[in-house]
Amino acid sequence: MSANSGQKVRKKKPKLTISNLQTAIKPSNYDPLPEQKEDRLITGWITEKKKTKKKSEPRRLHFTTNLPDSPPTPLQTQPPQLTPAVKHINTPRQAFDFFLEPKVVWKIVEYTNNSIAYYLQTVKEARRSESNYDKEGVLYDDSDEEADVDVTGIPESQVDKGAGVTGPPSPSRNAAEVPECETPSNSESTESAPNSEHTAGGQSRDSDPVFEEFLKSLETENPSPTEEQKRLMRYVDDWKGIAWNTSKECAYVTREEVYAVIGLMYYRGMMQLNNTNVDRLFGGKDNVPMFGATMTRNRFHFIKNHMSFDPACSLVEEKMRQGSDKFGLVRNIFEYMNKRFAEAVVPEKFLTLEEYFYFLRTQDKLGLKYIPVDINNTRGLIFKTVSGVESQYTYRAHVYTTAPVEPPTRYFHKTPEQEVQFMVEEMDKQHSLKGRNLTTGRSYTSAGLAEWLRVTKEISMIGELSSSTPGFPEELRTVPEEDPVFSSNMFYEPSADLHLCSYVVPSKCPENCCKLKNRTFLTTLNPILGTSKDKKKKPAVAQIYEYTKGRHEAQKQSPPQYTCKPKCYRWTTGGFAFILDLIRMNSAIIVSMNNNKKISMDEFGCELARSLTLPLIENRSIPGHSYVI
Repeated sequence: MSANSGQKVRKKKPKLTISNLQTAIKPSNYDPLPEQKEDRLITGWITEKKKTKKKSEPRRLHFTTNLPDSPPTPLQTQPPQLTPAVKHINTPRQAFDFFLEPKVVWKIVEYTNNSIAYYLQTVKEARRSESNYDKEGVLYDDSDEEADVDVTGIPESQVDKGAGVTGPPSPSRNAAEVPECETPSNSESTESAPNSEHTAGGQSRDSDPVFEEFLKSLETENPSPTEEQKRLMRYVDDWKGIAWNTSKECAYVTREEVYAVIGLMYYRGMMQLNNTNVDRLFGGKDNVPMFGATMTRNRFHFIKNHMSFDPACSLVEEKMRQGSDKFGLVRNIFEYMNKRFAEAVVPEKFLTLEEYFYFLRTQDKLGLKYIPVDINNTRGLIFKTVSGVESQYTYRAHVYTTAPVEPPTRYFHKTPEQEVQFMVEEMDKQHSLKGRNLTTGRSYTSAGLAEWLRVTKEISMIGELSSSTPGFPEELRTVPEEDPVFSSNMFYEPSADLHLCSYVVPSKCPENCCKLKNRTFLTTLNPILGTSKDKKKKPAVAQIYEYTKGRHEAQKQSPPQYTCKPKCYRWTTGGFAFILDLIRMNSAIIVSMNNNKKISMDEFGCELARSLTLPLIENRSIPGHSYVI
């Protein structure tokens, strides 16, 4: 007789997935709503924006219990469809190269080498101005620097002109000059700006000239290196005491090295070693063989600390670049990623809005105002994505930033409602979203957003309302005494075609200030007017919300599983880590759909990391070591 023979076997509940939505949400599975003894009327409001200078008055919404007799909206799922551009992708490296194309990696190499050149020239001037003696106390000989070749491997004639891998900036550059990547000055913007609330800084909110210039540079420039670039990428043997590391650790980066650093970041996340010191990964008892076989520890630190994603090199240029867009130093790569995501997959029927929070370790008080977000002394980046419920493919990403000092670009939005509208409009430019459904969380659900999606884009919406949302009905802030636990009420607003559902549940307040609370759901669908047959009597609207919400519920969620985000002080590294995480997850989804089988995320990530690091390992000669992993 088995030990468990006397125990009751509990049946596992079926997992809530979008695949069984049609069979789970149907009228036969629900009991009808209890009849109301008398008609109840609750009042909400929507703030309508007007172009007049007068203060806009809210439009009242009157929800009543007189429900329409219209049939419920059929919940038909539609799987995502791959575009012809990605149907040939079958390996992790092919998917990675589709999203982060080699020409974009060449741009990262160009920006990084410019940053390294500026750093080396800055150190050179600092050592000259401080003393004529080097770090070891040996007299610093200036006569050797009059040679034809500089310590950076660049002839002095080219250094004075600001030449480099693609022209590293000269140290004598005027800091007041506006770089090419920046927005026009305030004087120019005030002359050319039309009288519209959709323009700022003389630029239309519908276009981004910086990103358009970045796309043109990808089309016109040859991604392959020239002979001059290959010569400048060679290692320099003599540094004249200017750099304190060896010459190979401070040389210009190559494309293979950038790929290798990305591969090591991926592998570090796959092994869940993000909180482990990098020094332990390269040496000691806990070392990881792939790190030491790829490059040295100092070289890895040097490349990661100087990796740049924007032409801005100096601190003055970076501050000017962030004047109108605080995420400007990573904006071009970020928007190019969104462009490639939209070109790969046609959106499915049910979409959801999710959030990720990337924590930053910076403690620099002077740099706080340049960090995109600083909320409740928790420094980090908040990313918002529109993902598919069934495939979990990310179609669009957006980063939250505080208000810039100068007139903002088209990427800055004051309210969460405007951020959702911006993401939906950008997605609708690539593929029509007509007939889709968007599920939103408590921070984004509002009557104004629901009406805008239904009228403008013909998109249905379902979400949970927060009591702090502007326009929340005052009658639902407290639970009436006649409403018992697990009771529900359905309301309807005919002018906006909105259904509002209140569901009474036990409160989880730690202070026991209230025993019951209202969970309020808002939708533009015609829901099933019924409750579940179990003891919780959950309304159909609440179950549809739980089926279609996706992975995340609350704000400030942690990064995705196997994230490559390291412990870093530079917020640009955190932003680039988020880009790499989305590329890895979307690449795995595309490869899985093309091969018609499920793929293990950890195996996929490890294979991708090996494919990125192996070319550099094969070309690296280490006596007595093998490059086979």
